Amino acid sequence: MSRRFKLFSLFVCAALLLPLIWIALPILGWRGWGKSDAGKQQADAAKTAAQQKEEEKKKKEKPKPDFEISDLRVQPADPENPLSAAKPGHWLSATRKITANNFDFVGSMEADVFARLDTQAVPLELDRQPYLLLATRNVVLPKGREKYLDQTLFIPRSEHKPWVRDRIDTRGGAEVAMPVSQELSPMPAYQYYFVILAREPSRYKSFARKDALKGASWDGNLAYYRVNSPRVDKYVPLPSNSLAWTSTAYVLWDDVDPGLLSLEQQQAMLDWLHWGGQLIVSGPDTLTRLHNSFLDPYLPATAGKSRTLTAESLAPLVAAVQPTGPDGPPTWSKRRFVSDVPQRYLPLEPVRPWSGVELSLRPAAHWLPQGSTSLIAEAAVGRGRIVVTAFHLTQRELLNWPGFDTLLNACLLRHPPRQYVTTDDLDHDWAPQWADRNENRFDPRLTCGLRYLSRDMADDGEFAGDSGIAFAPPQQEQADDAMQPPPQFPSGSHRENFITDGELVGSGVGAWTDFGGISSAARQSLRTAAGITIPKPMFVAWMLVAYLVILGPLNWGLFNWIGRVEWAWVAAPMIAILGAVVVTKAAHLNIGFARSQTEIDVVELQPNYPRAHLTRYTALYTSLSTTYDIRFDDPHALVEPFALGGESRLRQDARTVMLHRDADVRLTDFDVSSNSTAMLHSEQMFDFGGGVSCATEGGRLKIFNRSKFTLQQAGVVWREPNGDFDAAWIGELPADSDRMLDFKPVPRGSPALPELAAASGGEMPLDHPAAAPGRQAPPAPEDDDPDSPRARSAERRAAAASVVGGSVVEIVTNRDGFKPGDMRLVGLLAEPLPGMEVTPQASQATRASVFVVANLRYAPPAPPEADVNLRPTQNAPPEPPEEPTAPPTPAPSP
Repeated sequence: MSRRFKLFSLFVCAALLLPLIWIALPILGWRGWGKSDAGKQQADAAKTAAQQKEEEKKKKEKPKPDFEISDLRVQPADPENPLSAAKPGHWLSATRKITANNFDFVGSMEADVFARLDTQAVPLELDRQPYLLLATRNVVLPKGREKYLDQTLFIPRSEHKPWVRDRIDTRGGAEVAMPVSQELSPMPAYQYYFVILAREPSRYKSFARKDALKGASWDGNLAYYRVNSPRVDKYVPLPSNSLAWTSTAYVLWDDVDPGLLSLEQQQAMLDWLHWGGQLIVSGPDTLTRLHNSFLDPYLPATAGKSRTLTAESLAPLVAAVQPTGPDGPPTWSKRRFVSDVPQRYLPLEPVRPWSGVELSLRPAAHWLPQGSTSLIAEAAVGRGRIVVTAFHLTQRELLNWPGFDTLLNACLLRHPPRQYVTTDDLDHDWAPQWADRNENRFDPRLTCGLRYLSRDMADDGEFAGDSGIAFAPPQQEQADDAMQPPPQFPSGSHRENFITDGELVGSGVGAWTDFGGISSAARQSLRTAAGITIPKPMFVAWMLVAYLVILGPLNWGLFNWIGRVEWAWVAAPMIAILGAVVVTKAAHLNIGFARSQTEIDVVELQPNYPRAHLTRYTALYTSLSTTYDIRFDDPHALVEPFALGGESRLRQDARTVMLHRDADVRLTDFDVSSNSTAMLHSEQMFDFGGGVSCATEGGRLKIFNRSKFTLQQAGVVWREPNGDFDAAWIGELPADSDRMLDFKPVPRGSPALPELAAASGGEMPLDHPAAAPGRQAPPAPEDDDPDSPRARSAERRAAAASVVGGSVVEIVTNRDGFKPGDMRLVGLLAEPLPGMEVTPQASQATRASVFVVANLRYAPPAPPEADVNLRPTQNAPPEPPEEPTAPPTPAPSP
């Protein structure tokens, strides 16, 4: 053997023996170097004591509840205000944070609204009807993970404060957690949300103290606006459904990334803007943020080069709002004094130049105020508007400047002019009031511009608003003012009819209502049209004769001819069953059971906007008691039972309907009693496939229908600036087509469209005495052929008139509802709109009445008017200096 091999063999043996020796030593009693038996025992005892202590600690700890549920937050959520506010008569979007601590959970969450009477919880029924609405949604909660659950709730009108109660159930309906209740603070009819979306919301703390937002109320809870500055981090607490934005009048946007809004929130904001919402964009950084965003096509101006703003460049704003003396004319630039109290006015002089931006005005936009040097731009967005400033609205000198409140009131909010009056004999305090309409200081139409045709239009064509009484300011003289007749304002002023409803809690404008002009007309029409078509007596007689002839002579003769007369008795029951089926089919009746469905739809469009506000009024008749389920494809659709009339009261026998909201919307458990009619009211935003607009070509107006629907029996009404009415009859306007408009003057005192249609040989859906008082309905066609085009047209016209009764179009085309410069199209759709399914289906269904109202143009806004005077500066302390903060980081260029 070689030496190398011997060494290798020794190494292998040592490697094999060492583990065996290490295992054997403890067995032979070896305890290790420096470690005695007593030391090991002490270490083991310490370890055991620690384990026992940990086990005792775990036993003392209380087990976590199965569910942790946070307070309800009404969107737009305010993290600093634990009391959520809600407007009665409005739908709202709210969130709860829920955590399942001990297990994964799949079930549902139910929510209802109730009032506390003494110690009893009494559910609030819907407006003037014996129904309760229970909102439900599916819930999936992973163990230990926080989850925010959205709810869409309706707050019924009531003289009692509303409470919201939530409960969590399993899929089988078993309750797994105690119900959680929370009180809501009811907002007055005239009060709306003013939402501030800012990257640094603390810089806007002084906004809530501005008189333009507090209004004529001396109680902070009854101010014109609730200023909410929600924290915007990874999530923006805004509703995803535009029909839940009706409590919000203004949004101020300051340097927030638009990408934080979900696609549904972005669409909801655009819908809200087109129906009257107002957006204020602060400063140059925000314009950079909004470049190429969903709001970019609607902005009135684009950002150009950076610029610095000094006292000289801000001088036009100062001249615009500063009163110049008691002899000055009451114009925008020179206002008169109305008080003998000495007043000092401070100039707007920045300590250091402000950072600003050059605004490049877009078409159809304009500068505010008149004569300003490109500092504030405004543009209409449908019925709403967007206003942009070239400077930051949080400049300390601007907030402390006495004229800022006038600038905020007149230009940014677009309110009427005010005047300050003293509230006591010693001139210790001053308060603003409207300069020419103080009787209407709590009119909601002056604080919110949101309008929906089917909700807010009254019988006279005017956009009305429910002023409310239950939560109005407590002073007796203010309540008395609310009941005064409509004041007469001078020509050129903002004339408004002040409408009150002493039976309801006020909800203001934009509220869900079953008693507006359109809804009342639809209710009356449905009452006339709904029901079963009973067969005529001659039909019954002929059916009976045919049955007896088949059962007797024909049956007996046939089998007698073949020599099998006894078979006639076998065939008799079969003939009876077959006859019953034939009669049932011919009469549109089910065997012993009959159902009928009648629907009236009203579609409202804004200029050149592809989405429409769709309102459906549906009547369901049944001869036997039936429970209906109604499903909508749109997950944001809203639906309730439609009030038939009656009074509002708390009833113990009210029936509960379930509103399920998930990928779709379903209303279940809608019971209709035998031989009775029940009605439904639903609304949604509907994709119309394109907008309807008008433009000038060659000196004439041309209308464009870019939607996917054909409009029939259409006409356009326009009110000239001098107040005269013109109308153009179109007739049929196919999808994706255009047509020149031939306007003709309408005689004063005559309904616009019916008179023009008759003169043009057109077919109005309302050739009906109600549509044109004093005018006879057109004669029947002379053609005796019932299949002729004229006969079919007359039949279709008569059917529409019998269902609608002329009321809807009469309201929409009422000349009292038009402002000089407004232009509106009215027509019918040839086919019913999809998206709603009623189960069980009715054997008789009438869905021919789909009215389209397209707003083509709105009157140009009047020039803003400055306040008559300003608050005396000696009684208006300046805003406290802000903490020094680092300048905001400019957003990167897109």
